Amino acid sequence: MKRFLKQFVIAAIYLLIFSGIGLLAWNIFYTPTCFDGIKNQGEEEVDCGGPCQSCEIKTLSYPIVLRKFFLLDPEGNAFDAAIQLKNPNLNWGLKSFDYQIDFKDVSGYVLPGSLYGKSFLMPNAGQWLMETAKFAPAETREIELKINTSTIEWSKIRPYVAENEFVIRDQQFKLLSPPASGYAEATGAIENKSSFNVNDVEIQAVLYDKDKRLISFGRTTIFSLRQGEVREFRIFWPKKFVNRNPVAGLDILANINFLADESFLQRYQY
Repeated sequence: MKRFLKQFVIAAIYLLIFSGIGLLAWNIFYTPTCFDGIKNQGEEEVDCGGPCQSCEIKTLSYPIVLRKFFLLDPEGNAFDAAIQLKNPNLNWGLKSFDYQIDFKDVSGYVLPGSLYGKSFLMPNAGQWLMETAKFAPAETREIELKINTSTIEWSKIRPYVAENEFVIRDQQFKLLSPPASGYAEATGAIENKSSFNVNDVEIQAVLYDKDKRLISFGRTTIFSLRQGEVREFRIFWPKKFVNRNPVAGLDILANINFLADESFLQRYQY
């Protein structure tokens, strides 16, 4: 019994020594991070607050898919895909996120040739993701959006930015006839009524029939729009629409990533 007790005491001493050495090495070499599962370095909660991202971000909701729409060209298997998203968060936007669009056949099997892209989404806003004139398998029956949540950069909008200061005017849609080439176009102008210059303004057009069914869509980009400036735009469709119903409605949308510094050509003065 005495021998066993002696062995137990010796083992306990060695355990304390090695534990102390391990703890010392941990304190010397370990660098706290925002992903270590430990509440340290002044964090408000585990891995959030303080030097890490806001704990509020943990309560945010991911974007919701409102509508999915694709057109398959029976002649060349080229397709146009559009997915309408909604950000349900009132104060936080997605400064950047990566996404993937999959093609599925009638059995739900994912076909080769997925599309990959990057976009943004303003707080409490809806926006279309548009991919145009891409090759797709003829057996596509459905498209599916996947957002890579690990790539999401959340951000709050600057208090001085107002989307309604970018005004679309004189918008119109018309079918083209010879000698003009192509099938149709949407035209208009965008006016910058804000106090700053912006970069990469994406103009989107969405066409509907009288029953509000989507007919087609298109987009173009204005690479710079200075304060007080009015710029004309044109969105062009080279071929006839698969949906032959007359166009009865037109939405023109301007998308600007106000969450990203690179969207501003000149800092706002305040």
